[in-house]
Amino acid sequence: MDRIFITLLLRRKIIRRIILIKEKEDIVVEVISDVDTIEEKTYSIVLHNDDVTPVPFVFVVLIEVFEKSMEETMRIVVQTELNGKAAVKQGLSFEEANKKYDEAMNYCKEEGMDLKFTIEEE
Repeated sequence: MDRIFITLLLRRKIIRRIILIKEKEDIVVEVISDVDTIEEKTYSIVLHNDDVTPVPFVFVVLIEVFEKSMEETMRIVVQTELNGKAAVKQGLSFEEANKKYDEAMNYCKEEGMDLKFTIEEE
């Protein structure tokens, strides 16, 4: 007997969870639950320390791509140096985080730099 679990979503709300159960030649549909709310997860973009990328370039990326002030940029760079990594942007949806990550990585690639950013679930 094969089972396929399906969750039907509409605007981040689960409207129906069903199981499709294949029994011989028949498919049986069983409703597990109706209307639940999915909690929106948030994500951070994290800068990782390296010994290659010049600090002035890191400043440019943080100011130009992430629209950080000079004070915020200083704090992020120092935290990255001390802890090996630091959150650059927080509280983003998955889509927003990916868009900003791509923007940062493309900027670095265009400049021939290999600065490392990751997306982490908060």
